[in-house]
Amino acid sequence: MKNNLIDIDNRTKFITIPYLLPYNKKITITAAVICKNEERCIKRCLLSLMGKFDEIIIIDTGSEDSTINIINELKTNNFKLYSLEWNDNFSEVRNFALEKSNSDYILFIDADEELLSKKNTIINAFTFIDSQHKNTNFILCPMIIDQNGHESIGVPRGFKLDNSFYYYGYVHEEIRSRIHKELFTIHYKIRIYHDGYTIEEINNKDKINRNLRLINKNIEEEPNNIKWMYFYYRDSFDRLDPHLIINNISMILKKDKEIDLSQDNIINSEFSYAMLDLIAKASLYILPKENEFSNILNLMDIIAPNNTNSLYYKSIYQLLIWKNMAHVILQDLLSFKNDGSNHYGMINSKGYHINAALAFYMFECGFYSNSKEIFDYLLEENFDIDPL
Repeated sequence: MKNNLIDIDNRTKFITIPYLLPYNKKITITAAVICKNEERCIKRCLLSLMGKFDEIIIIDTGSEDSTINIINELKTNNFKLYSLEWNDNFSEVRNFALEKSNSDYILFIDADEELLSKKNTIINAFTFIDSQHKNTNFILCPMIIDQNGHESIGVPRGFKLDNSFYYYGYVHEEIRSRIHKELFTIHYKIRIYHDGYTIEEINNKDKINRNLRLINKNIEEEPNNIKWMYFYYRDSFDRLDPHLIINNISMILKKDKEIDLSQDNIINSEFSYAMLDLIAKASLYILPKENEFSNILNLMDIIAPNNTNSLYYKSIYQLLIWKNMAHVILQDLLSFKNDGSNHYGMINSKGYHINAALAFYMFECGFYSNSKEIFDYLLEENFDIDPL
């Protein structure tokens, strides 16, 4: 579907706003922040919101550090601080924020984030949504910039406060509508800086265990929702056998469980590509037959033409295959070198050509000091190691 205002990608239901029409209606916007023990970053977050919103709602779920004191020190007239007991349910907290909001629109900001955009940019984004009178099923996705420079533009954060929208899911919660079956996500140039995903945080076992427990609750309530299955395998990826990941996800994606995955035998879901991506990632650990691996990459290319992930997986797969072969050849060279073979009439009667091949393969296999030692010896013996 295309018109002169919006461009919709039918696969992702993703809309980019190219420009805004004149619009004089004044709208009000709430910023909502959920926090617990965020003394490291809550001040930065709230300072980035001040002066940009009609209302700033903060929901604390049990901070035991100085988070509350910092909030109270910054508190202005449009701050509203609430405490809510944590019940292992992220949606419950977000829905509580919706109940307490009094504006036309709301934008959620995480406590470990900083809003970089100016007030006018934020107003323009929600003004566009408000101007689309018949399209109240629009959800706003800002640009989230991680500490490592990675940018995400597909995380829904803002929408109209009309009692139709609500959050669902104990974790990895999603926005749903009581009215609309289909929601369209809009990207606008609201920029948010995020620095919470450190390696230590990503590998935090307590957080992983909590998330997996809550994902399982999602699956119990909606066993046929592929989104929850995707997050289960994504979040437990490092804990599961790669064969199990590949086999289980393949079965989930198949329409007909008795035949192989193919373009005609894969379910149509917004998470199909992401699930295939997990299969490709797991395949790098077991290196399946090339035709099996290529089939997964081809399906990824069909769903998302010109995607760079499939190119990455193909490149790494070929490299790992070569590395395995290189180690086999390296063992052959070592065996040949040590068996006392006769080199008369060959490239070098002392077997320096075998030494050179051995040095090259040692280098490619990561045995750099051993490789250098052999090369240095060959150079001292004036052996020509060209063409490599």
